[in-house]
Amino acid sequence: MLDSLKDAYDPERFRREGHALVDALADHLAQCQSPEAVAQPVMTWMDPDTSAEAWLDRLEDGDSEPQHVWQKVREQAIHVHHPHNMGHQVGVSLPLAALADLQASLLDTGNGVYEVGVPTAGMERAVMTVLSRALGYDPDCADGILTSGGSLGNLTALLTAWRVKAPDKPSSQLAIMVSSEAHYCIARAMRLMGFRDDGLVALPIDDQYRVRENGLQAAMNEAISNGLQVIAVVASACSTATGSFDPIESMAAFCQSHNLWLHVDGAHGGAAVFSEKHRPLLAGVEQADSVIIDFHKMLMIPTATTAVVYRQRAHAFQTFAQKADYLWRNDSTQEWYDYAKRTFECTRPMLSLKIYTILKAHGIQLFEDYVDITFALGQTFADLIEGRDDFELLLRPQANVLCYRYAPPDKVADIAWCNAMNARLRQELVEEGKFYIVQTDRDGVTYLRSALMNPFIKEAHLKALLIHIRSIADREV
Repeated sequence: MLDSLKDAYDPERFRREGHALVDALADHLAQCQSPEAVAQPVMTWMDPDTSAEAWLDRLEDGDSEPQHVWQKVREQAIHVHHPHNMGHQVGVSLPLAALADLQASLLDTGNGVYEVGVPTAGMERAVMTVLSRALGYDPDCADGILTSGGSLGNLTALLTAWRVKAPDKPSSQLAIMVSSEAHYCIARAMRLMGFRDDGLVALPIDDQYRVRENGLQAAMNEAISNGLQVIAVVASACSTATGSFDPIESMAAFCQSHNLWLHVDGAHGGAAVFSEKHRPLLAGVEQADSVIIDFHKMLMIPTATTAVVYRQRAHAFQTFAQKADYLWRNDSTQEWYDYAKRTFECTRPMLSLKIYTILKAHGIQLFEDYVDITFALGQTFADLIEGRDDFELLLRPQANVLCYRYAPPDKVADIAWCNAMNARLRQELVEEGKFYIVQTDRDGVTYLRSALMNPFIKEAHLKALLIHIRSIADREV
C-alpha cells in the first residue's frame, strides 16, 4: 500500500485527531452554556465572495493540520447552542447523537438492503415502532422509513398518495390541496411529479394562518371544474412562517368522506406527539395516511433525519416498486428490512443510530421535556412583546415560532416606514453578530421572526434581544 493511504487510514492518527476534536467541541459547548456566552458573538458575518476567496486561499496555504480547519469552522459557523441563536428552525444537536453520527460516518454501511445494513434495519424498525405508537397508529399495521430531510420526506409521501389513489392517471390530470402557508417544498415536490401549476390547489386560511375548515369543499369544486381529480390534502403541523397548526381532525373527516389521502407535514410541530401538554395541537393525526417528522428540528438529532410514517404499512411499498435484481431476488415481495424498496435513496446513511442512541440513553421523556420547554419559551417571548408599546406581535404562537416587528406608536400605521426599518434592523443584527434572527413578509408587512430552538434560552436573553433591537432603531432614526 502507498504510504499516503497508510497515513490517511492510520488508527493512531484517528485516535489522536478524534480526541483533540472532541475536547475542542466540548469546550465549545461549555462556552455556549456559560453565563459569559452572551458576551460572545453568535455568528461571524462575512460576505459570500470574501468567504469563498478566503477558503480557497486557506486550501493552498500549505498548512495541512485538520485541527486548524476545524477551529476556523467553529469560529465562523452560527453557534446553534448559543442562547442568542433565535433564527431558523435548525435543531440544537445533542452531543451523544453527534457521537453516534461519527460512528455511522466511519462505518459507512450502505443500508439499502439488509445484508449491508444488519444493525441499521433493526434499529430503524424499532424507531418506527416508537414513533407509530406516539402518533396513535397501530404499530402492527403502521410502518415507515427514515430519509434525508423534510423535502424528500414530503416528496416520498406525495408519490405514495399518487400511487395509491390514482395509479393509472398522469399527474397532469391530478390535484393536491394544500394550505397557502405550506412549506415551499410541497410545491417543489409537485413540480418534480409533473403536476400542472393549478394542480396545487391553495386552501384559504383564517386570521391565525390556519386552513379554514369551511374552505375545503369550495377548493375541491374549483379543481374539479378545471378538469382535475383531487387525490390528497396536506395539513401543516405547523406552518414554517408562523408556527400555526392546521385543523387536522376536520381535514381528516373531509378526506375520509371524499376518499382522499391525508398527509401531515409535521416537520417541525410533529414532535408535539411526544408531549402530553401539546399533543392536542395534533388532534386527528392518528387518522392521517402519512406523516413526516424532522428529527433534526424539534427532536435534537443532527441534520438531516426525517421520518416518513404510514398508517398502513403496505402503502410504503407502492411508492418505488421496481425491478432491481442486483439488490434483491424478488421485487414483488414486501420485506420490511430491504429499505431501498421503500426509499428514494439506495445508498443510505445510518440515520437510525442517532435516534436509537438517544432513545436508549434518555428515553422519550427527553423529547417531551424539550418540546415543553421550547414551546413555553414561545409564550414567554409573546408576553414580553405584548408588554411593549413599540413592538407588535403578529399572533400568539402555538409553538416556538414567533413573528413580530418594531412598530412605535407614532409609526405603526406607516407600513412602508416599518417595513424598511425592520429589514434594516434584521440586517444590522446579522452583520453585528450579537443575535441571530430572520424575517418574513405576511400580507405585505415585514416581520422579524424567531424560532426558539435552544432550551438554554432564558427570559433574560429574550428581553436583551428586544432592548438591543430598540437601541439599533434609536440609532437608525
